[in-house]
Amino acid sequence: MNPNLTRSLSASLIALVTIATSAEAAVSRIALGAIGMSSGPITEPTLVDFGPLSGDATYEFYFNAIKEGASTAIAGNTAFAIKLDQWNETGIIGTTEFGVADNQFAAIAGQSVNSVFGADVHVALVSDTTAAEVLLYVDGAQVGNLGGALPLADMVAVMGARDGTTDPMGAGSTMYGWATYDTALGAGDIAELSSTPFSAIPEPSSSMLLLLGGLAVVMRRIRS
Repeated sequence: MNPNLTRSLSASLIALVTIATSAEAAVSRIALGAIGMSSGPITEPTLVDFGPLSGDATYEFYFNAIKEGASTAIAGNTAFAIKLDQWNETGIIGTTEFGVADNQFAAIAGQSVNSVFGADVHVALVSDTTAAEVLLYVDGAQVGNLGGALPLADMVAVMGARDGTTDPMGAGSTMYGWATYDTALGAGDIAELSSTPFSAIPEPSSSMLLLLGGLAVVMRRIRS
């Protein structure tokens, strides 16, 4: 076989594997009830659609945040925010109802609800309306809880709050991925998600599609 064709076909197969792996991660999240999901990494505060959440819900984020101001939001709208660092530089993860209250998660035994900056971290929050509490998971393990609920739905800023300009993550931060679910996921599901990477699903290029067509022709010749 022509060496150039071999290299081209190999590149196409690698690209297909990448697409398949990314798609598998997306399917895993959809199977758990995801109704909103990122399509790729975000490097600045951005408005996204969390979907029509109401009642029980789960919010999942994977990011590396750089500290900037006196408070740092993971996500939020004009009324409510999830804080990586609660006002005023408390170093504690919490929630804020703007103009009403700044809340902090209480750590469960042996765990920490401290802010995490400058490192990749998976954070999930489970809003259980029946128990009237929010459970905080960091890197797949439950670390804290807080009374109340998380009323974030539809258009929400990530890496900041309100329109993204309030309590933003600092320059150099990356939100690798986020997802929202219309159910209160269990501890096992959260642990599984923490080890399921967010990956952008690349769109096949025209050249790759042509190469795949060539591969199909080669395979037909081999079979014949």
